[in-house]
Amino acid sequence: MGYDLHITRREDWSDEGHDISFEEWQAYVAGDPQMRIDGFAETVSGSGETIRIEAPGLTLWTRPSADNDPRWFHHFRGRIDVKNPDAELFPKMWHIAQHFGARVQGDEGECYDGNGNIIS
Repeated sequence: MGYDLHITRREDWSDEGHDISFEEWQAYVAGDPQMRIDGFAETVSGSGETIRIEAPGLTLWTRPSADNDPRWFHHFRGRIDVKNPDAELFPKMWHIAQHFGARVQGDEGECYDGNGNIIS
């Protein structure tokens, strides 16, 4: 399963309205040399099987991670989601949230600062 963090303008990420439009996301990514909208995410499982997911809003953060795992942002239903974020992602997510006048919120409704600390 995993745990998602959401960049959202909404009071709660699961609400409706106050969307970050796909056009806004495309414009942001176009101005960030470390981001690339691929429209798919692909990885190899521990058993060697290639797993591929396709969705228009799937965006790769091209900055290498400490463990060389790819990190994807997914523009979906008016928010930007990241599954199982590592510590390196919090500052990036915070920066993106600030750009959109949004916040970083977890599945349980808690909000995070740029260091990954829960804020009230």
